[in-house]
Amino acid sequence: ERISERDRVSVLRRIQNACRPPDRWRPGFVVLSDVDDTLLPGHDVLQIAGSDRSWHLDGRLYPGASRTHLELRAGLREDYGGDYSVLLTARPPAFVRGLTKKLRRIIGVSNPRMAILPGQGGTVKVTFNLMRVLRGDYSKIGQAKLQRMLEYSLLFPDYQGRFVFIGDDGQADAEVAEQMLGLTHSSLTANLGSKAGGAPMVAFVAVHAVQQGEGFAVAPRDREALIRRLRRKYPPLREEVAPLKRCRGGTEERHRFFYFLDYADLAVQLQEAGWIEPEQTEAILRAVRRDRLPDLTECVEKCDLKALRLAIAAWSTTAAEADETELEAFVAAGMALPDVVRAHIQLAVPPPGTVALGLQVLAVHGRDLRWPGTQDHPVPMPRLVLQDIASGNRTPKVTSDDDGVLILPWPCAALC
Repeated sequence: ERISERDRVSVLRRIQNACRPPDRWRPGFVVLSDVDDTLLPGHDVLQIAGSDRSWHLDGRLYPGASRTHLELRAGLREDYGGDYSVLLTARPPAFVRGLTKKLRRIIGVSNPRMAILPGQGGTVKVTFNLMRVLRGDYSKIGQAKLQRMLEYSLLFPDYQGRFVFIGDDGQADAEVAEQMLGLTHSSLTANLGSKAGGAPMVAFVAVHAVQQGEGFAVAPRDREALIRRLRRKYPPLREEVAPLKRCRGGTEERHRFFYFLDYADLAVQLQEAGWIEPEQTEAILRAVRRDRLPDLTECVEKCDLKALRLAIAAWSTTAAEADETELEAFVAAGMALPDVVRAHIQLAVPPPGTVALGLQVLAVHGRDLRWPGTQDHPVPMPRLVLQDIASGNRTPKVTSDDDGVLILPWPCAALC
């Protein structure tokens, strides 16, 4: 149900008067983030969603993305039902339903929470925006993101100066960053009759450099020029107007615009600028290394015992810091390890001069098969078929004979 402009202003004024900002000593930000090419690579055929090719295209988040959100939020809104991130996406409302499943690592499992601020809806608007994107025009997308951010900030005036936006340079985020940095609380609430000061609403904006093949969407020289220009236009915050105290270990001024190659790079830059603590940076860097380890679920699905053991051993060193989705995969991999072990055989090294091996089936115990059978329920001898799947279909298959013996040449690449 729509309300009149007068009632809308009245509601927003009441919200503003009722909210009280958190103490400066309390850490944490309200994190607004783009999705495609910011949290994970977009990979539709026409590259409408995104075009970054620096990471896997199988739905995995960029290394360290989930932990970065956790460290930046720092439990700022934990007392109100649980802290959460805010997605600021160009996707129309009908196309955001699948995000909750795709972004479980950021949403959480036991207490899933997330806000999604979608782009423009309606068939006509979606069609026209699609045509603009295909022409390389992202201006309307950028303006829609800015408008959604303005609307959201009016509902949370107590977090003035604690909003941060993380985007990428593939869909107007770098351009709209300049407008975001210029937003002040007084400019937002002028129509509410507010006398609030002109302190910045956004603490900082960080833009991910999209990598397309061997190059980047924005050349390094152009990125450096944009950093210099925006940092001159929006200089570092003075301590007396900053929304929260400067963190330990910062060696540079408290800049408000950042360009980053990956989340490890962003964490280091934010620490140097005094936005996050050294311990938070280390936690993000450990998460980046953990996210680059072999995927545990994939190791189980491929029945790769060697990779699974190595991955579990590497994971166990920082498993206590993993998010809920990571822990689910870690526990599932540990439970599957005995089954993967049983699917393998361990052979002694044959003596020198061996040219062939003979493996004979003595018994088979499976979920739906048990051999040898009984006199009442005889079971025919199963055939063994071996093929090195890592080498593809070009490798010939070796099949056991009538006595259940599998003759393999030695050395055998599939067994080594």
